[in-house]
Amino acid sequence: MEDNERAESTEQSGVPPYRVQTLQLRQILGLTADADREVQARLEVGHSDLEAMNHLMVDGPLGPTEIGRRLHMSSAAATVLVDRLEAAGHVTRQADPADRRRQLVVPTPEAAARAWEAVAPLIDGIDAVLDTLTPDEQAVVARYLAGVTEAYERFLSGGR
Repeated sequence: MEDNERAESTEQSGVPPYRVQTLQLRQILGLTADADREVQARLEVGHSDLEAMNHLMVDGPLGPTEIGRRLHMSSAAATVLVDRLEAAGHVTRQADPADRRRQLVVPTPEAAARAWEAVAPLIDGIDAVLDTLTPDEQAVVARYLAGVTEAYERFLSGGR
């Protein structure tokens, strides 16, 4: 099938045909949701807990209010989430060195190691696919993914 060829399977359902790559991206999004559920089960955490841990591990320590903002939850709900993560040994609260009145939520080294161990096979598998591509092909993939990211951000900000 050519890159610009449309998938015919969607026409039967009354949905306008989409490009094959767009359907493959939708499949990846579904598989990502499945992978998230698998990681949640391995780490014995819920969806919001995993999202919070992801933000903490990627972006570094955050305050409970910032966690709530990122997860679109009230500050009270974010406090309950942080309490739950702390009770499970996944995070600690530490004073912010820049503002001693503010607390930061920090993943414990053990929780971070367990989380990375849980996702490492998937990350390694994805990197192995990239390793089969030439640098020019990798640049095309990176440009495509950056464009997809921009499309999502436009959509979420109310743009088209």
